[in-house]
Amino acid sequence: MIILRGWKKPMEVKTRMGEPTTWIRKHSNSSLNKEINIKYWGDWKGMEKNQQLIEKSCLLRKTPVNVKGIIEKYEKMKQLNHEIVKLNSKKKNSAKLFHSSSFSNQDQLKDHSKLLREQISQLETQKEELEWSMKQEALKIPNLVHPKVPEEDPKIIRMNGEMKKFDFEQKDHLFLCEQLDLLESQQATLVSGDKFVYLKNEAAVLELALVNWTIGKLIKKGWSLILPPDLIKQQMASACGFQPRDPNPLNKHIYNIEDSDLCLTGTAEIPLTGMYADKVIAVNQLPIRMVGFGHCFRVEAGKSGKESKGLYRLHQFSKVEMVSICRPDQSDEIHQEILAIEEEIFRELGLHFRTMDMPVEDLGAPAYRKFDIEAWMPSREDFGEISSVSNCTDYQSRRLGIRYKENGENHFAHTLNGTAVAVPRILLAILENFQQKDGRVIIPEVLHPFTFGIKEILPKKQTTD
Repeated sequence: MIILRGWKKPMEVKTRMGEPTTWIRKHSNSSLNKEINIKYWGDWKGMEKNQQLIEKSCLLRKTPVNVKGIIEKYEKMKQLNHEIVKLNSKKKNSAKLFHSSSFSNQDQLKDHSKLLREQISQLETQKEELEWSMKQEALKIPNLVHPKVPEEDPKIIRMNGEMKKFDFEQKDHLFLCEQLDLLESQQATLVSGDKFVYLKNEAAVLELALVNWTIGKLIKKGWSLILPPDLIKQQMASACGFQPRDPNPLNKHIYNIEDSDLCLTGTAEIPLTGMYADKVIAVNQLPIRMVGFGHCFRVEAGKSGKESKGLYRLHQFSKVEMVSICRPDQSDEIHQEILAIEEEIFRELGLHFRTMDMPVEDLGAPAYRKFDIEAWMPSREDFGEISSVSNCTDYQSRRLGIRYKENGENHFAHTLNGTAVAVPRILLAILENFQQKDGRVIIPEVLHPFTFGIKEILPKKQTTD
């Protein structure tokens, strides 16, 4: 393994071609001078073989990466490695001769050995700097794109449920929350800032009901419940495809902890996937299916407007997440399995929604293919995203070192993640779609066993003319 500190000479060099490199990069804005470890197991031979495919993927995603330059650096690195091996062999032979030579010859051999050491040191420095720049560029490469992914617009796969018909003027969820005393946003702004809320009364009950009902459903389907930490190391976020220290504020999604290498997780996907970082899994343990509950923290920079008001876009919210780790030949099937679970959840809640195959520009760097689910939201007079499921193939596993052993050999696993329930948006959809003419909101029947006998939400405030 190579350990690099900035652009200085490495402290330690113990590597063979194809092994992972760990970069330790100093925080530019931390008084404690903390460091970020980023590992990457590059498929360099695969990159040479699939150069055109990778370049096409980068072009479709509008991600500028010099793939040809990376391959050229890899070839140069192989040459340097070959030269280093030859010189080390000469140095070893020189050492043998030294112990068997006369005193006069020993002086010559000392000079020769010194020259060899200097040549090896120079070549190793060249190789290390070349590997640094090569892998820095390689980390920019997004995942490949599934051949069926639409290039421009989302493709509607199917429509689910029926749109609610109202014989009265329906209200938006913010008005309903006020009448039903479900939300406190003004004090939340005072306490925490904009885009934070207190969930109150039946809204708080509904969050717990949604979480417990969803987790119970997934446990019955064989998924293992995990409660992950909400604070994670920045290297874990980076390895999963998030950018905790992106200098562009419009691309920043994650809150960093000052003077620390920690950040608040934007999704339970990160710590759940990270559970298997640097691990080799026995093939008979795959596929691994995990369901986790956690709080999500999103900067949501630049997001504003009518459609982002209220519960639709918050800095903090609760979410039930599904993560699977599997063999490459299983990932397409599990992708469909997770999607089917999501559709089952929203169908049983009685929502009208559509399932879409998302285009290249909406994939994000880790996703090979992504399906989104959007529910009908009357106040928007449109659909709004409530869930997604992504197949990340080996993008994350090569950065986290998630492997499995089969027939004595290690292989990189595939990782997938999907949202079972993002609580605020489901609350929004329930409130707006199940409102009644008299101001009540009916709670979906599947949640009744988890709502402490509450089956409907009654008005607590009356409108005045």
